[in-house]
Amino acid sequence: MQRDMVICPNCGHEGKLTSYIDGCDACGAKFLVSDFETKVSGFSLEEDARQKSISNFMKAGAVVGITAISLAVLAICAGGIMFLLLALGRNGYNAVKAAAAMMLGIGLAPVFFRSLFYMLIIFIVMLIVMETRRKPRIQDESKVKAAIPEFSTGNFLQNLEYQLRMIHLADTAEQVRFFASCDLDTVVARYQNVVDCCICGVRFLEAETRGESYRISVEVRTRLTLDTGKKIRNRYEEIRLELEGRQDVVTQHSRALREYKCPNCGGSVDILGGGVCEYCNTAVDYRNFGWLITSYTNLGQPENPFAKILAGALGSYLLILLLSLVLMAHSEDGKDTFEILQSVRMSTEYLKAVQQDIIYPDAVISDCTETDSEEGTFASIKVYSCGDRDAVKEAYKTALLEKGFLEMQQYPEGFSVFLPEDPSEYAVDSEEGMFYLVIRTENASEGIAVTATLVDENWDPVQE
Repeated sequence: MQRDMVICPNCGHEGKLTSYIDGCDACGAKFLVSDFETKVSGFSLEEDARQKSISNFMKAGAVVGITAISLAVLAICAGGIMFLLLALGRNGYNAVKAAAAMMLGIGLAPVFFRSLFYMLIIFIVMLIVMETRRKPRIQDESKVKAAIPEFSTGNFLQNLEYQLRMIHLADTAEQVRFFASCDLDTVVARYQNVVDCCICGVRFLEAETRGESYRISVEVRTRLTLDTGKKIRNRYEEIRLELEGRQDVVTQHSRALREYKCPNCGGSVDILGGGVCEYCNTAVDYRNFGWLITSYTNLGQPENPFAKILAGALGSYLLILLLSLVLMAHSEDGKDTFEILQSVRMSTEYLKAVQQDIIYPDAVISDCTETDSEEGTFASIKVYSCGDRDAVKEAYKTALLEKGFLEMQQYPEGFSVFLPEDPSEYAVDSEEGMFYLVIRTENASEGIAVTATLVDENWDPVQE
C-alpha cells in the first residue's frame, strides 16, 4: 500500500482505499477495509456531551449579554427622545412614554450586566464539576488487554462501528445476519427510521478466552440520526453487546484489505446479501473475518450527567437573576420606573373611560351612520357617512361645545376641540396637568371622520 492507494488482491487493480468499501471497481470483489493509519479509518468517537453542554451555556451567556446591551441602548435612545421633547416644551404624555422606556433601561441594564459576572462564576464552577465527572470515551480497555495481549482497540472499534451501522441501516434482519449469531429481527425493526449511526463511547466489561476463541462483553453508547418524516432529530441509546472471534483472526494486523471469499468455492461473497455465496449457496462464518455479535441488548436512553450539571448551572443563574430583579424593583429607581409605567397604563384606562361620555355624530344627527371604526391603545377613529358634511360638522361642533369642550382650531377640512380634565390620579406629578381629551373632526371620502385621543397640554393641531 502506498499512501491511500491499495492493490486488489483478487485482480491486481490499484485504487484508493475508500473506493473498496463497496467492493473493487474492476472485479467487484468484496472486502473488509481495515486501514489503521488513521487516514481512512471508519472508526470515530463522536459527540462530546461535555463540550455540547459548555456550548449551550455560552449561548445562554450570549443571550444575556445581548439583552444587557439592548437595554442600555434603549435607555440611551429613550433618554435622548425625552430630553428633545422637553426642549420643545412637550412635557406631556409623549415625554412620559420616553421617560418610562429610559427608566426601564436604566433599571434593568445594570442588573443584566452584573448577572454576567455571576454567570462567569457559575461557568467556572460548572467546568470544575464537569471535569470531576468526565470519563474517557474508551473505558476499561485494560481489562481486554490483560486477557488478549495482542488486542487492537482500533481494529475492534472499526469492526464494531461498521457492524452497528449496517444493523441500524438495514431494511431486514436477513441483510445483516452475517454479523451476528443472535436474532436481530426485533432489533432491525426498531431502527427503520434511522439514517445514520455513530459511536459516542465504549466501556469494556470483560474479556475471556474460550477454547480457540475470545469473548468480549462491552457497553456502547451511540447517537442515532432519525428521519421522523417532518424533521431530522437525534436520539441516544446504550447497547450491551457480547462478541466472539477466533484468536488467529482477531489478533492479526494484516494488510488494509481482506477479501470476503467463500471457503467452499472461492467466489466473492456479498456480506449485505446475508453472507451466502451466490455460486454454491454456502454460508460464510463471520468469525473468519472479525468479531461476531452473539448477544445484542438495548439498554435504552443513556444518562447524560453533563446535561444535569448544565440544568443546575442555568437554574442557579436564573435564581440569581430573579433575585436581582426583585431587589431592583424594590429600590428607589425601580419604584420610580414602575410609577411611570403605571402612569402610562392608567392613561390608557383613562381614555377608555372618557370615551364612554363622548358624543358622536350619530347621536346628534339622524342622517349619520357609522361605517368604519378603529380602536387603538391611545386613540380611536370612527368614520360616518352623511348627506351634508358641513351641516353635520357644524351641528356636531355645537353639541360638543355645549358638552363643555373648548374650541382649539377651525380649518377648511374640519375642526378640533379639547376638554381639560383632572388627571392627577394618573400623573407622576400630581401638580401637573398632563392629559387632555381632544376630538378632531374632518372630512372623509363619504362623510366625516372623528378621532378621539389623549394629548399633552402643548399639543398643536396644526403640527399634527
